[in-house]
Amino acid sequence: MKESSFTLKELNVGLRPFGDIGRNTPYFLGLKNLKCGAHGLEELPEVVVPFEDDEWPFPQVMVLSQMVLVATSMAVFEVTDLETMATLHLFDQASQEPWEVADFGEFIVMTNGEEVWQRIEGSWERVED
Repeated sequence: MKESSFTLKELNVGLRPFGDIGRNTPYFLGLKNLKCGAHGLEELPEVVVPFEDDEWPFPQVMVLSQMVLVATSMAVFEVTDLETMATLHLFDQASQEPWEVADFGEFIVMTNGEEVWQRIEGSWERVED
């Protein structure tokens, strides 16, 4: 079986741009822990998990239609910027129960079996009995 040999500089071109390009060309079929950048291959940034002390089922990451929520064992956060993980503190809760979310676009309902919260027109409020 014939093997192709390429130098590291040739492989710096990154992923194959089209599926019909031959397999014996200096492109990668896939990358793991690397990304294609302006100057060749770059390492992915380190992922920082700010909530590593929580036990299962936390932290919970809920990707909704218009936002991302992160629930820990002590609070729920609305993620405003995925690049810097800037968060807006929503509300405190001292419960070990996981959160359930119903996303209706502009209207969101969250419950953990003890509390019910709703988001209407951009503001969160607790639903009282």
